[in-house]
Amino acid sequence: MTGATGEALSIGLATNVPKTGTDYSYERAWARVAWENSVINGVFRGRRASRDRR
Repeated sequence: MTGATGEALSIGLATNVPKTGTDYSYERAWARVAWENSVINGVFRGRRASRDRR
């Protein structure tokens, strides 16, 4: 250990905050794509969405 706790903390924050934002954005984008595909498949093609099939 070098004792540079402040530097380690700032590096950790500088890398983890953008990673978290990127992961969140990616998940939200794919959730939107999945929703739009289920709407397109369910409404425009005359089929129900997969969650409605029972």
